[in-house]
Amino acid sequence: MTDEDYRVFKAFTDSFHESVASMTGLSVERLEVSEKGDKEGIEFLLISGFKGNVSGSMIVKSSAAAVLRLYEKYLGEQPPALNSDVLDGMKEFAGIVNGGASGKEQEMKLQFTPPLALVGDDVSANKSAKSIGLSVSYLVDQCGVFTIEIHRGKSS
Repeated sequence: MTDEDYRVFKAFTDSFHESVASMTGLSVERLEVSEKGDKEGIEFLLISGFKGNVSGSMIVKSSAAAVLRLYEKYLGEQPPALNSDVLDGMKEFAGIVNGGASGKEQEMKLQFTPPLALVGDDVSANKSAKSIGLSVSYLVDQCGVFTIEIHRGKSS
């Protein structure tokens, strides 16, 4: 892992942590590698690509149940289900995290693709064999576990 890889990873994970804590008032704790969250049914993925002086993707993984609880804390509305409003709200949240990461590493001139929210029992994100992936999991109080993965593409 290069210094640049670490800086990008830290910018996104710090931005996720700060955004959740400031927007919800909830405590956010980084989990140790050996700690795992309980599986709570269907999987939720939020994916956003980035490019600039570096390129890759940010993926937020969680359970749909944890996303519903975060959405409620984030917007103060209790959604009836994981519907299009919730997905749009989580895409907006990804934009906030992306903006925070970009602000932390301005010299990398990061630009983002529109976030994509996916839900399903067998949802997974494919990563290129030419990417470097790093991840960290956070326990968001009253919501659940969220894992942030950063996959940095390598140029040929």
